[in-house]
Amino acid sequence: NGWPLVDGLRKINALRALRPPGEPRRTTAVDLVLCYCGRGEHIEWLHGFHRLPWRQEDRSAVIRASVALRIYHKCGSVVDHEREEESQKLIKTWSSWFDTVQVRYVDDEVRADDCSAYLAYVVDRYDDMPEFAVFLHADAPEHIPTIDLLMDTVFAAARGYLPPEAGFIHLAHNYVRHDCPGSTGMCTTPDAFEVAQLWRKVFQSSITPVMSEGELNGYCCVQFLVRRERIRLRSKDFNVRALSFFGAESYHALFPVGKVVWEPDPRGR
Repeated sequence: NGWPLVDGLRKINALRALRPPGEPRRTTAVDLVLCYCGRGEHIEWLHGFHRLPWRQEDRSAVIRASVALRIYHKCGSVVDHEREEESQKLIKTWSSWFDTVQVRYVDDEVRADDCSAYLAYVVDRYDDMPEFAVFLHADAPEHIPTIDLLMDTVFAAARGYLPPEAGFIHLAHNYVRHDCPGSTGMCTTPDAFEVAQLWRKVFQSSITPVMSEGELNGYCCVQFLVRRERIRLRSKDFNVRALSFFGAESYHALFPVGKVVWEPDPRGR
């Protein structure tokens, strides 16, 4: 959190708000892709896209005109009418807050994490995607340094304020290194087997990064904004194969000797 991103976005938004307002955008500029489970998850924080309690600014007109909410539900009932009831309840709750509200159920063989939720969105919307997609967990505020950063970034994207070179913005705050910084002993990476399997299967690669040498690091947890052109650097077929891998094959490929499923596994994150 060393970069003053929130202050910078706030100043940019304030300066550009001085321009003549004009008409709101008539097409969706941003999709919020929410990986959701519904079992004790509270998503009232979505109200903050209209107005944060500690601010006077009301952004509701822009959000209603330019931002869609697409809920990818990972813990749906096996009963059709119960799914429909929950879908309609979510749509009714949020339809007045966003341009569009959609509920889409994603069924995996065992696990219900964000991989298949995000990839299902990419496959669903590949040919009809807005300029930006923001991928979020249902508990996104737990992973982002300040909710202002999320709200300001989405608002800037919806108004067309982000520069062309802003193709990807990671919003999480935990940078995870796998090269054992500061360690004088043997560096071991418990997830090396799983990462190698995943890399070969998803990227169709014969070589894999050596995690202990710092060739692959990342952020936890996956909350990010990405521009449409960046997503389309990979073909739709690539994303279809990746979705198939994470939706079914990955569990058996990554845990060949079996693994006990514990309660957080079927959660929406």
